Amino acid sequence: MEFKICAVTISNQYKSVLRVAQELEISKHSLQHWKKLYKESALNSMILLAID
Repeated sequence: MEFKICAVTISNQYKSVLRVAQELEISKHSLQHWKKLYKESALNSMILLAID
């Protein structure tokens, strides 16, 4: 799990999913999927905080 979060963080900083995926030797599609899940999780957390 930590690897996935780090990969997403790096790709967000460098704005290049393909380049980061190549450097980490993972598929571009996996990284894109992880970014989607991370974004959805962050949005859900913000919604829950707003409700409290």
